[in-house]
Amino acid sequence: MNTKLIEKISRLPVITKANLRLLQDNKDTSFDYNIRMWLKNGVLIKLKNGLYTTRNFLEAEKDVQGFSEYVSSLLVQPSYLSREYVMQKANMLTEATYGYTAITGKGTETIINRLGNYYYSYMKAPLFTGYRRQEYNGQYYYVASSAKALFDCLYFKKRLMANINETIISELRFNLDELTKKDYEEFEGYLSIAKSIKMDRIYRALKKIYVH
Repeated sequence: MNTKLIEKISRLPVITKANLRLLQDNKDTSFDYNIRMWLKNGVLIKLKNGLYTTRNFLEAEKDVQGFSEYVSSLLVQPSYLSREYVMQKANMLTEATYGYTAITGKGTETIINRLGNYYYSYMKAPLFTGYRRQEYNGQYYYVASSAKALFDCLYFKKRLMANINETIISELRFNLDELTKKDYEEFEGYLSIAKSIKMDRIYRALKKIYVH
């Protein structure tokens, strides 16, 4: 086992297969074998095909949540965290959810690794907006605002709603007490982009329940 190489990569949050090839001794012909053994022994941790972190890095990392959020932006690009994951962090859900939910400009995808379950939902280009930049260890990733996370959540749930009324919306068990007038105005901006009759109906029911 190449201990010097392991020491090098253990200082990096993430590393690609291409990076590993550049760091190895060019005379080493057992490159792919080394990767298989490091994965088997737990030295390397696979995030997705060709993308890894190390056990040593994870064990030393103090901000695992920040790292896991940052990884979400690397697994599928472009993407931003949204929907239930962001709503849960903002105390907008009354029930716990699990996994990292994100929006992408590419196809729908699920990736499961040591850090958790990552769920990506496709959003068309005009609605791929409403996120802000966050930093992890000098690197950037993107997270939806509270209003956009709520919009995205409802946008995908509407497919399952045969009828839309206050009862149906109430059963979603949201906690929207902290949403401000500015948040609702932001939500309305996304409605104007979406031009969805169903989303307009959902919004009207939502306001009747939560806006007093």
